[in-house]
Amino acid sequence: MKKTKLLSILLILTILLSASPLISFVSTTDTESTSEQNDQTGVTQEESEHKEQASSTLPNLPLPEDKAEQLKNVLNIEMQRWLSLEKIVSLHRPNDKITVLIEFDESVPRGAILKTVSSLDVEVKHIFNFVPIVTVDVPAGKALTLANLPGVKTVWPNFRLQLYSSPSLTDLKPLQGQEKLMVGPRLLLNESRSMIGAESLWDLGYNGSGIVVAVIDSGIDWTHPDLDDMDDDPTTFDPKVIDSVSFVPAEDPMDYNGHGTACAGIIAGTGAMSGGLFKGISPGAYLMNVKAFDVTGYAEFDWIMRALEYILAMKLRYGVPHIASNSWGGIPFSPDFPMNRLVRACIDAGIVMVFAAGNSGPNFFTVGSPANVPEVISVGATDKFDRLCLFSSRGPTFHFDIDPYGYIIGHHLTLRTGITVTAPSGGVVSPRAGGTYTLFSGTSCATPHVAGVAAL
Repeated sequence: MKKTKLLSILLILTILLSASPLISFVSTTDTESTSEQNDQTGVTQEESEHKEQASSTLPNLPLPEDKAEQLKNVLNIEMQRWLSLEKIVSLHRPNDKITVLIEFDESVPRGAILKTVSSLDVEVKHIFNFVPIVTVDVPAGKALTLANLPGVKTVWPNFRLQLYSSPSLTDLKPLQGQEKLMVGPRLLLNESRSMIGAESLWDLGYNGSGIVVAVIDSGIDWTHPDLDDMDDDPTTFDPKVIDSVSFVPAEDPMDYNGHGTACAGIIAGTGAMSGGLFKGISPGAYLMNVKAFDVTGYAEFDWIMRALEYILAMKLRYGVPHIASNSWGGIPFSPDFPMNRLVRACIDAGIVMVFAAGNSGPNFFTVGSPANVPEVISVGATDKFDRLCLFSSRGPTFHFDIDPYGYIIGHHLTLRTGITVTAPSGGVVSPRAGGTYTLFSGTSCATPHVAGVAAL
């Protein structure tokens, strides 16, 4: 028994650590890449030669001051495209209400924060419990003055984040026959399971039973045959999705986009609709449906923050979730960015946080946030030949400090390595909201594979 348990542990470690945290960077030949957005038909990119380059052997590599200054200027341009409160204000009339997030210094007592906020001409929308941040609606003409208040560290615009991909709009209905799904360049879920060794752990009796995985995404279609219950027995009441909540205004927790359902099916689908063929990686695991992205695939900063705070509160109160799967992100914010701080708080509470690296490859320095937080599992995408996909983002990533207006300050730019591990992608057949199957690609698809492995 001890030998079997040891073997299973070694298998899990082999799967999760198949790519070192100090992962080698991959360059490509001049073969033209195919982006994920153009890969919705399930066709993997053309076979091309790949050449590995040695990565830095240091987890933190300070940049020389002159290089840091050059890079800081480039990053500031990109940061201001996302975070410029001045730009947001300029697009509105002085009396127009806009939503901002006020971040206070850690040393400011909660009572003082509430007193300060109550004295302002603002409408309080949400007060966060785990970070000193308050979401408010404020007249655009007064938004910039908030940064000058005592104890205020930064005023953040309520910018939007986007899911890294959306599943194909092509339904793969059972009426087509499984034989039609078994041909072509697509990567079937049963094949991707085999690639990462999940079935080897099933043979040892590990299927994710008792593990709860939160999916922060566009919702989950809990009526899908692969996701409606645990044993596919209509006479029993044993739902697979044990909790559903939506932080999207005017939308219930149901998935109206399709992205979240595809992720959920890869993590823990029972495969009922395909006769067990397209089982997820951990079919015995439970799911938490934490909706933060709307029908268009976008989320506001405030919605994401509330979703992260929700799973943190649930973990501290009830001990679940054990894992959170996140197939979304943005530009590489500092690890000290409020969203990233909540991610780290989740990790400190014992949640395994799995994030998609992004689909901005093949260039370096393209890993998004929060995937750039050192403590998370950052996931890149590989094709059916186990090669890093051209669209998969690559490291290294940065650590830097910002001022109250969102500008990078000082010369403290530190390089860190990028993706932690890779997993299959490229037209994976997975459940689609509405009770069908679809094709799913990108690091969005790779991430739930890793979350499923963690559940094993």
